[in-house]
Amino acid sequence: MKNKGYEKALCLYNKGNIEKAIEICEKEMSKDLTNSNVINLKGVLLYLKGELEDSIALWNINIDYNNDNISSSYLKDAQRDFKRRELYEEAEELIYNLNIDEAIDILNRCGESDFNSINVNNALATCYFKKGDYEKVKECLEKVFKLDKYNDKAKEINKELESVFKYNDKREIINKAVLMLALSISIILIIFISKNNLFNYEKNNKDPLGALNSLEENQQTEIIINDDIENTKEEQETISEKNLSNEEIRENYIKATEYFDEGKYEETKELLERTITYLSGGHLDDDIIFLLGSVCDELGDIDKAIENFDRYITEYSDGSYIQEAYYKAALLYKNKDIVISKSYANKILINYPNSIYNNSYVEEIMNS
Repeated sequence: MKNKGYEKALCLYNKGNIEKAIEICEKEMSKDLTNSNVINLKGVLLYLKGELEDSIALWNINIDYNNDNISSSYLKDAQRDFKRRELYEEAEELIYNLNIDEAIDILNRCGESDFNSINVNNALATCYFKKGDYEKVKECLEKVFKLDKYNDKAKEINKELESVFKYNDKREIINKAVLMLALSISIILIIFISKNNLFNYEKNNKDPLGALNSLEENQQTEIIINDDIENTKEEQETISEKNLSNEEIRENYIKATEYFDEGKYEETKELLERTITYLSGGHLDDDIIFLLGSVCDELGDIDKAIENFDRYITEYSDGSYIQEAYYKAALLYKNKDIVISKSYANKILINYPNSIYNNSYVEEIMNS
């Protein structure tokens, strides 16, 4: 006999509504534990979310109550996923430290299994976004939305991705409009000068010297117009140098991350300091501020590092790097202002008790 609850949960899962599917499985299990399909399904759904111990517990229950062979095979395969979870946590730390290429390599190894697939693909999307590889970002997000179409992290990344595409589309339209306007002006000037030359020639065709003078005057006019056009171009280029576009800021950030990965800290700092002046609410502002703080920390420029981590904490309390910002700021303040150091360490203890940054160094600061 078919189990309607199981079929409903399976249908929801196939439609990308993983949380609702889990909820249905829980309701069915509360009635009895004899439906092995429901138990296995819930185990798989939690497995995709990265909840390994809970999945294993469910499959053990299924073996005990129903002697289920499928659960046995799941348990056998799951043992290798403990190592994959360690690798994922390592990748998270690498992303926080902006070692993006190394993080991608590790995450791809994690992706060899379906375990933690949602978090792994979100992390990959974040990495590719920072590298500016937007097609890869889309691919990773599609994998997440296929499993969990309401996933908050994926929606956040997708929103940032859409803002990039909207900006590029808008810029392309503006560039085309400027080009068309320039061409129109050029054509009008050419027609005007040609007609003026013809009129003066007809007027002075009985006076060769007058015609020659008129031609020289018009040639001089063309030279002046061309000079004006060149001067305008130079002025526009000067203005462009004074203000960086969002695309130029993005390119600078990508280049800076490459420098950072290569250990070229001075080059990273110089490029970011030239860029940070022009931030104006773009989606990479927090990344740039955090990266500048990190590279100043690497160079031993403590005051500058603190300045940028403080700014990040103040302006981006929900930012991607907030945990590490608190952590690094706490360490840097330890020998400068222990009160501030403890306040930041306490933020980690209270708000992120399971964070990798809630470690012995934080405990040491709190006991100082």
